[in-house]
Amino acid sequence: MKIYKWFEFDASHRLNIDLLSKDENKEVFGKCNNTPSHGHTYKLKVVVEGRPNDYGMIINYNDISKVVKPLIEILDHNFLNDLELFNSIPCTTTELMIQVLWDYLEPKLPGLYKLELKETDKTGCTYTGEMK
Repeated sequence: MKIYKWFEFDASHRLNIDLLSKDENKEVFGKCNNTPSHGHTYKLKVVVEGRPNDYGMIINYNDISKVVKPLIEILDHNFLNDLELFNSIPCTTTELMIQVLWDYLEPKLPGLYKLELKETDKTGCTYTGEMK
């Protein structure tokens, strides 16, 4: 059985890889490479898997919030490219960001099954830790 909880944060970023030239970055990332940056209202879905306990819960939703909210506070209203959290990735694409978020949450949240990170209502990424 799986349960989930949604979280939201507003942040900006710029898709740019230092190893690429200005023209190459523009070709690869299009308008997402424009300076200084652009922003999104990100939505993060945290899915936890397990068996219901004696109280009928896999995990209390408040316990999920206790783990995830400190992360949201780091991300919210910030320029993602400047955050130490993302120093290990070359670019703040949704695909790379979600792996970093997984690495942050997984040791703190038993039963973490899946993350979904939406940049817009039409675009996003899901991750289950499979690319370790």
